[in-house]
Amino acid sequence: LTRRAVELAPNALEARFNLGSAQMRAGYYANALASFQTCLPVAGSRKAEVLHHIGMSYHDLGDFTRAVEWYDKALECNQDREIHQSRAIARLADGNLQGLFDFEVQWHRPARKPIAEAGIPRWRGQSLSESTIIVAHEQGYGDTIQFIRFLPRLKAKKVIVSCPPELAGLLKDNFAADEWVNEDGPFNADYYCSPMSACAALGIEYGDFDG
Repeated sequence: LTRRAVELAPNALEARFNLGSAQMRAGYYANALASFQTCLPVAGSRKAEVLHHIGMSYHDLGDFTRAVEWYDKALECNQDREIHQSRAIARLADGNLQGLFDFEVQWHRPARKPIAEAGIPRWRGQSLSESTIIVAHEQGYGDTIQFIRFLPRLKAKKVIVSCPPELAGLLKDNFAADEWVNEDGPFNADYYCSPMSACAALGIEYGDFDG
């Protein structure tokens, strides 16, 4: 149907874009790339969206360098958070851990949890020597278990861990914190972060994952 729409309205952006989207969802990434490229001459006010999808097509094809190039072109048109996040993921896929900081700290979309609504700023790597920080479980259990290992590197005046009861026993048996609270608080700190964003803000590199 989307291909037929293009045949009937070859100059209509919506028809071309929908064809590319359908091809992308079906896993025909090279075809999707070609379809999105045909959208450029008629993109108009949706140019950033088209450029973003060309970048995503390159990402799906495994060409992360080209994906970043097209995301950069999209960002010249629109500083949209989703484009920044796509760019960060492509950089991570290309082996650049700066992408983790960009995704988890710079352009993070807070989860709908009490800690994100407590008015505490997200930690971005500032000195913690005179500060209290809450490290809060935010996404999947696997993410917390994987990245909580960097807890001892937070040289803070006080480190608080907030997590669900299902994780509390495991984490307490393996890691030391000054205080433990559940996901409902109360929360009283200078900063907060997730275990994954802590890894990003600490500037962790791949070699730091050994052991």
